[in-house]
Amino acid sequence: MGGAILISVFSVFSKILGLVRDRMLAHMFGAGEILDAYFASFKIPDLIFNTLILGALASAFVPVFVKLNKKDNQQAIVSSNSIFNIIVALLSIITLIIFFNVSFFVKFLVPGFSVSQLQITTSLTKIMLLTIIIFGASNVMSSLLNSYKSYFAYSLAPIFYNLGIIIGIVLSKFYGLEYLAWGVVSGALMHFLIQFIAVLRHGWKYKFVFHFKDYYVKRVFSLMIPRTIGLATGQISQVIITMIASTLVSGSIAVLTFGLNLESFIVSIFGVSISIAIFPILSDLAEGYDRKEFNQYLMGYIEKVCFYVIPLSVIMILLREPIVRIVLGSGNFSWANTYATAWVLGYFSFSLIFQCLIPILSRAFYAFENTAIPVIASIVALIVNVGLAYILHRTMGVYGIAIAFSISNFVNLIILLILLVKKYQFTISKFFWKFLFKILIASLTMSFVIYFVEKFLSFGLNMSKAIGVFIHLTLSSILGLGIYVIICFMFKIKEVDFISHCLVKFEKSLMKIVSRNNYE
Repeated sequence: MGGAILISVFSVFSKILGLVRDRMLAHMFGAGEILDAYFASFKIPDLIFNTLILGALASAFVPVFVKLNKKDNQQAIVSSNSIFNIIVALLSIITLIIFFNVSFFVKFLVPGFSVSQLQITTSLTKIMLLTIIIFGASNVMSSLLNSYKSYFAYSLAPIFYNLGIIIGIVLSKFYGLEYLAWGVVSGALMHFLIQFIAVLRHGWKYKFVFHFKDYYVKRVFSLMIPRTIGLATGQISQVIITMIASTLVSGSIAVLTFGLNLESFIVSIFGVSISIAIFPILSDLAEGYDRKEFNQYLMGYIEKVCFYVIPLSVIMILLREPIVRIVLGSGNFSWANTYATAWVLGYFSFSLIFQCLIPILSRAFYAFENTAIPVIASIVALIVNVGLAYILHRTMGVYGIAIAFSISNFVNLIILLILLVKKYQFTISKFFWKFLFKILIASLTMSFVIYFVEKFLSFGLNMSKAIGVFIHLTLSSILGLGIYVIICFMFKIKEVDFISHCLVKFEKSLMKIVSRNNYE
């Protein structure tokens, strides 16, 4: 749990910086042609890196390296160096090929862009291609730290990445749009360096070796193949969605990206962070498989995620407009931009709980070195997402794309659950269904409270001012969450104990301060 908390805490800081980054972009450029081009320029580097490395390496590397490191530390260092060098060499070759043909790929990616947008996207993409190599190297460091169960530098790296992007945004105001891309590159470089230093402190040493025939090297890459296919489906889905969005009104790509970034704040903290932290433990439990212990451990985290994410998704849906206005609504980010982003955020938020549980259930399969089943789920989700997006965008525009995204995540989760039950006898107890029912009742009650508080406050606050929107959002959220916690306490839901424990500690600290002041 300590690792999950550490990753989650730093993830919050990183996401806050991400929101600062998005606010700066929205303020300077608004949701229009420039931001569409900027966000589109991420797609080709992301397609290559996310498909070949991100997730695929970690899911294959961690269970293999954990076992090898226990058995033979020196062999583990040699094998990991071979993996590092092969990945960097492979990505360097791919990057060069893409660089000399970047104009072709950009035109294919965004067929609806104007000539000026194509020029901006091409220029930025050429620079951002460097991040493919840097993030490839950095991801090996991430996997090593994960295997060592060392999360500090791993959690800190995304913060430095966002700092680099923010510096680039500031410099672009004075020196040109190219600095938007150079900021991304500098952030990626810091992301790598901080983890590289941490790995060296664990006793790892760099060696220039390419042992293609090494059993463990071959094992990792063989396990990566199914996961790579699975990741490819997700990236292909994003590319197709970008292609569709480029044909819609100007700003559609920016609106989709902003909406996704806002709801990913929750996904990163309660989905990705937790799944990463529990993965080594799941791998240990899977090695000497005790079905009851594995089930209890996994179900414990599923319950925790449901407890926190379901009420937060309700808040994101009901208060989507003030959230967008507070985070992004300034400068060139118009009311029309705010309205569109708020509705996209609302549609995305319907699938928040599914998005948070998918990485956790996927890690359960990876713990058994089974990377094939999550691939099957992601391929089906891809078909659903792209098919529905193509159909719905004709009548609903960018909102249709957001709805398709949420439905596809629901399909993905259901497939993972069914196959986890069938393949590994995973059981969902009657207690969980009772727990979920109580959570839903508490969340529904909370939604009514938020609705009426929101209506009441709208009469007494000036909603055209930032302070009015902030008070409206803060009071509605606090009162809603307060009711949620009270009802959960009445239902005797054990997750409330942690909150109660924190309140008791706070009360004791406060009493000590008061007593000390009275004494003085």
